[in-house]
Amino acid sequence: MSPFLLSVAALLASLHLVSSPSSSPQAVDRHAVAHPDSVPARRGDSVVYGTLADGARYRRVRTPAGVTMHVIEVDTRRGLSVEAVKAHDAYDGLETLSQLYERAERHARRDGDTVLAAINAGPWHPAQFSPVGPLVVGGEVVELSGDDAWSSLLLYAGGTAAITRDRVTGQLFWRHRRLDIRSVNRRLNDESVVLYNRLYGDVVPAVGSRSDAEIVGDAMASIEAVDSGIDFEEEEIDTASIVKAYRGARSRGDRERTAMKMAVRRLPTARREWFGEPRLNDTMWTLVTMVDTGSVPIPTDGYVISFGASAELFGSARPGDTVRLVFQVAHNGIGVVRDVVPGYPQLLFAGAPAAEPDFVQGPAASVRGDEPGARTAIGISADGATLYLVAVEAPTTDRRGGMTIDELAATMRSLGAHNALALEGRGSTSMVVNYETVTQRSGEDSQRRISNALIVKKKKRW
Repeated sequence: MSPFLLSVAALLASLHLVSSPSSSPQAVDRHAVAHPDSVPARRGDSVVYGTLADGARYRRVRTPAGVTMHVIEVDTRRGLSVEAVKAHDAYDGLETLSQLYERAERHARRDGDTVLAAINAGPWHPAQFSPVGPLVVGGEVVELSGDDAWSSLLLYAGGTAAITRDRVTGQLFWRHRRLDIRSVNRRLNDESVVLYNRLYGDVVPAVGSRSDAEIVGDAMASIEAVDSGIDFEEEEIDTASIVKAYRGARSRGDRERTAMKMAVRRLPTARREWFGEPRLNDTMWTLVTMVDTGSVPIPTDGYVISFGASAELFGSARPGDTVRLVFQVAHNGIGVVRDVVPGYPQLLFAGAPAAEPDFVQGPAASVRGDEPGARTAIGISADGATLYLVAVEAPTTDRRGGMTIDELAATMRSLGAHNALALEGRGSTSMVVNYETVTQRSGEDSQRRISNALIVKKKKRW
């Protein structure tokens, strides 16, 4: 084992001593404690820790090799959950992690819940601000995965989690007809069936558009070619390419005005524990409320379905008809899935290093795995009940610190993870605990805007 991994293993082993009952770790008061640095340090200031809630613990580790990493351990059997959140609650929205955290906390307070921490999550395309890979937030599909399987984190409605390499697919059933839903919230071509939900906006097609100068300015402000979690080829971030991609997407969206569209709202059923909320791996019954071309409002509790070249099959559709919608993780039917977050690469499978195939879809074609850098990851215990959220800071100016993908995998196993997945790293790596950003980006205080995140929530009732 390399000296780096030996130092990490030794420090991780010391964490169990630090957190033993005899050590009596000091609890972190959410509003009184400004920063985890104020928590007493142990063992030569190499480890600091704090209890965020019963079942949730924060630890910061500094190794002799110069690596600084932040770990949150969450026991979902103690009234805690890890959930996905989307920037601005919009398909193409971007926010900093602190902004995501604060907005999630405001929403949680309505139910008496509390957000304890947050970490950046899945990748996104900087030229289009749209998620890359399958993304599901609160049962609502944000982005489908196309024809390729992705390594993804699954968060179940019951609180447990899993990591699988799979696809998210969607189907529509109406009067003995079945159609595949090929995309969500964006039209890829003129033929496919597209479903639009609340993350798209209020009406299909969307009203208003940004100028070329605005779209290029926003895109270039979000791109960090040197310090991105995913490699992008130079031509992919060229301003002409950004304008061309945006104009193409806007043109396809404008064609929705003449397309036949169907508005549907979800129906509650008599079945126990289902009240018409969006969900995966289950059937959603919906009622047709409108069939028309032009501008069609998206129901607050439903969707707008645009049929493309399949419109002639639905020429007799009328308000009052019922339509069944099914979104599912193709090969994983173990309960109702609430959230899906993509990542790359998978680090551990059944306790051993995972063999991830070369990835060729979209901008996630190459992750710089052999370079020490800032990394973000999530690990899951063998029973799926304990989650480990990890953020590794970037190397310092003297090039000390950071981790390679292999080192990250070994670290996740040392923490106790049975399965683990790398999330978007490099410039996106960030963690917020108790309202405070605990990670640093090469000495900078600013955070990169991101598409989605994971939050740790303490539930009032469980």
